[in-house]
Amino acid sequence: MKKLMGQLIVIGAVLMSTMMANIALAGEPSADQAKEHNLVIYRGVDRSAMSYRIMVDGIRVGKLSKDAVIGLHLPAGEHVISATDAKRTELMVVVAEGAVTYVSGEVDKRHRLSLDTVEPDKGAVAAMAPAMATIN
Repeated sequence: MKKLMGQLIVIGAVLMSTMMANIALAGEPSADQAKEHNLVIYRGVDRSAMSYRIMVDGIRVGKLSKDAVIGLHLPAGEHVISATDAKRTELMVVVAEGAVTYVSGEVDKRHRLSLDTVEPDKGAVAAMAPAMATIN
Protein backbone atom coordinates (compact mmCIF):
# COMPACT_ATOMS: atom_id res chain seq x y z
CA MET A 1 0.00 0.00 0.00
CA LYS A 2 2.83 2.40 0.87
CA LYS A 3 4.51 1.63 -2.46
CA LEU A 4 1.28 2.44 -4.34
CA MET A 5 0.87 5.73 -2.48
CA GLY A 6 4.47 6.66 -3.27
CA GLN A 7 3.89 5.93 -6.96
CA LEU A 8 0.72 8.03 -6.98
CA ILE A 9 2.57 10.95 -5.39
CA VAL A 10 5.32 10.73 -8.01
CA ILE A 11 2.76 10.60 -10.85
CA GLY A 12 0.95 13.62 -9.41
CA ALA A 13 4.21 15.57 -9.12
CA VAL A 14 5.12 14.77 -12.73
CA LEU A 15 1.69 15.86 -13.97
CA MET A 16 1.86 19.12 -12.02
CA SER A 17 5.37 19.90 -13.28
CA THR A 18 4.21 19.25 -16.87
CA MET A 19 1.26 21.60 -16.44
CA MET A 20 3.49 24.29 -14.91
CA ALA A 21 6.02 23.88 -17.73
CA ASN A 22 3.26 24.39 -20.31
CA ILE A 23 2.21 27.57 -18.53
CA ALA A 24 5.81 28.79 -18.41
CA LEU A 25 6.25 28.11 -22.15
CA ALA A 26 3.09 29.92 -23.16
CA GLY A 27 3.51 32.72 -20.63
CA GLU A 28 0.71 35.23 -20.23
CA PRO A 29 -0.17 36.23 -23.81
CA SER A 30 -2.16 39.38 -24.47
CA ALA A 31 -5.60 39.10 -26.09
CA ASP A 32 -4.04 39.79 -29.52
CA GLN A 33 -1.29 37.19 -29.02
CA ALA A 34 -3.78 34.54 -27.91
CA LYS A 35 -5.48 34.78 -31.31
CA GLU A 36 -2.22 34.51 -33.24
CA HIS A 37 -0.13 31.36 -33.23
CA ASN A 38 3.33 31.50 -34.66
CA LEU A 39 3.92 27.73 -34.57
CA VAL A 40 1.28 25.31 -35.81
CA ILE A 41 1.92 21.56 -35.61
CA TYR A 42 -0.68 19.41 -37.32
CA ARG A 43 -1.41 15.92 -38.59
CA GLY A 44 -4.04 15.05 -41.14
CA VAL A 45 -5.90 11.78 -41.44
CA ASP A 46 -3.73 8.78 -42.21
CA ARG A 47 -4.02 5.03 -41.74
CA SER A 48 -2.29 4.93 -38.37
CA ALA A 49 -4.16 5.06 -35.08
CA MET A 50 -0.92 5.91 -33.23
CA SER A 51 -0.67 9.11 -31.23
CA TYR A 52 2.56 10.70 -30.10
CA ARG A 53 3.32 13.23 -27.39
CA ILE A 54 4.87 16.39 -28.80
CA MET A 55 7.40 18.49 -26.92
CA VAL A 56 8.80 21.91 -27.78
CA ASP A 57 12.15 22.67 -26.17
CA GLY A 58 11.63 19.66 -23.88
CA ILE A 59 8.22 20.78 -22.63
CA ARG A 60 5.13 18.72 -23.47
CA VAL A 61 2.67 20.78 -25.51
CA GLY A 62 0.14 18.22 -26.74
CA LYS A 63 -0.66 14.95 -28.40
CA LEU A 64 -0.38 14.44 -32.16
CA SER A 65 -3.16 12.10 -33.20
CA LYS A 66 -5.28 11.93 -36.37
CA ASP A 67 -6.66 15.34 -37.36
CA ALA A 68 -4.76 17.02 -34.51
CA VAL A 69 -3.73 20.67 -34.58
CA ILE A 70 -1.49 22.21 -31.92
CA GLY A 71 -1.16 25.99 -32.03
CA LEU A 72 1.48 27.77 -29.95
CA HIS A 73 2.72 31.30 -29.46
CA LEU A 74 6.47 31.11 -28.89
CA PRO A 75 9.24 33.69 -28.73
CA ALA A 76 11.04 34.24 -32.04
CA GLY A 77 14.13 32.09 -32.52
CA GLU A 78 15.17 28.45 -32.76
CA HIS A 79 13.06 25.76 -31.12
CA VAL A 80 13.35 21.96 -31.04
CA ILE A 81 10.19 19.94 -31.64
CA SER A 82 10.43 16.32 -30.50
CA ALA A 83 8.10 13.34 -30.31
CA THR A 84 7.78 10.16 -28.26
CA ASP A 85 7.97 7.77 -31.21
CA ALA A 86 10.44 4.88 -31.21
CA LYS A 87 13.22 6.88 -32.89
CA ARG A 88 12.60 10.03 -30.81
CA THR A 89 12.02 12.22 -33.85
CA GLU A 90 13.33 15.79 -33.56
CA LEU A 91 13.02 18.82 -35.80
CA MET A 92 14.73 22.19 -35.37
CA VAL A 93 12.53 25.10 -36.48
CA VAL A 94 13.11 28.82 -36.58
CA VAL A 95 10.10 30.87 -35.54
CA ALA A 96 10.31 34.29 -37.17
CA GLU A 97 8.84 37.46 -35.67
CA GLY A 98 5.45 38.19 -37.26
CA ALA A 99 5.31 34.93 -39.27
CA VAL A 100 3.67 31.54 -38.78
CA THR A 101 5.74 28.35 -38.99
CA TYR A 102 3.82 25.20 -39.95
CA VAL A 103 5.02 21.69 -39.09
CA SER A 104 3.33 18.65 -40.58
CA GLY A 105 3.45 15.30 -38.83
CA GLU A 106 2.91 12.16 -40.90
CA VAL A 107 2.84 8.54 -39.78
CA ASP A 108 3.67 5.80 -42.28
CA LYS A 109 2.27 2.26 -42.33
CA ARG A 110 5.08 1.09 -40.04
CA HIS A 111 4.05 3.71 -37.44
CA ARG A 112 7.15 5.85 -38.06
CA LEU A 113 6.59 9.55 -37.49
CA SER A 114 8.14 12.24 -39.66
CA LEU A 115 8.03 15.95 -38.85
CA ASP A 116 8.59 18.48 -41.64
CA THR A 117 8.36 22.25 -41.91
CA VAL A 118 5.81 23.07 -44.63
CA GLU A 119 3.86 25.99 -46.06
CA PRO A 120 0.28 24.65 -46.18
CA ASP A 121 -2.86 26.37 -47.30
CA LYS A 122 -4.10 28.20 -44.18
CA GLY A 123 -7.64 27.24 -45.19
CA ALA A 124 -6.76 23.54 -44.90
CA VAL A 125 -5.51 23.99 -41.34
CA ALA A 126 -8.55 26.14 -40.48
CA ALA A 127 -10.83 23.41 -41.87
CA MET A 128 -9.13 20.87 -39.56
CA ALA A 129 -9.43 23.16 -36.54
CA PRO A 130 -12.11 25.83 -36.87
CA ALA A 131 -11.41 26.98 -33.32
CA MET A 132 -7.70 27.53 -34.03
CA ALA A 133 -7.76 30.85 -32.20
CA THR A 134 -8.60 29.06 -28.94
CA ILE A 135 -5.89 26.40 -29.12
CA ASN A 136 -2.95 27.08 -26.86
